[in-house]
Amino acid sequence: CWPIVPWPGGVEQDFLEVPSMMFELWMYDPMVLNRVSAHYQSLPVEEGGGEVTSISGSGSSVTSTAVSDSTANTSTSKSPIPLPLETINKLAQSQFYLSSLRDKIFIAYCLYDLLIHGSTTSHYTYKTHQHLDLITSFNIILDDIAQQNSLEGTWKGASWYHPCMGYDAGYFGYLWSE
Repeated sequence: CWPIVPWPGGVEQDFLEVPSMMFELWMYDPMVLNRVSAHYQSLPVEEGGGEVTSISGSGSSVTSTAVSDSTANTSTSKSPIPLPLETINKLAQSQFYLSSLRDKIFIAYCLYDLLIHGSTTSHYTYKTHQHLDLITSFNIILDDIAQQNSLEGTWKGASWYHPCMGYDAGYFGYLWSE
């Protein structure tokens, strides 16, 4: 994990997350959304293209729909039509969708981080559970705080690199910064 850490000689750890936090949050500002968004049908059509394509769906299911020449915007206007204010406001409010679940998961990660970095042994205690290994303690905390059960034979914590890259017991700083 250490090659992904930008210090020493790079960015100070206190400033490390400023760019990512800024880019995560700035797109929820209605002024920014209004400036960078437009309805796809109002975008100029490239010469020779003759159609605008709408792509929708999620995951592996994506649908592509061609818009006929008669409905495509063929104007030479350099200013696309901005999204309606109602849509902009809904996009801005979407940052709060499922935020309580996100925060519970985050708090569970923070507690786990503090638990493993605050212990002097390789077995951990959480509430009434004693002599826990890393995987079991992670799963118990995640279930207790966020009601997130782990799938048998998996360990979600294995894809979480923060505890082993120098954030030692500092993961809570993300939530604090919001």
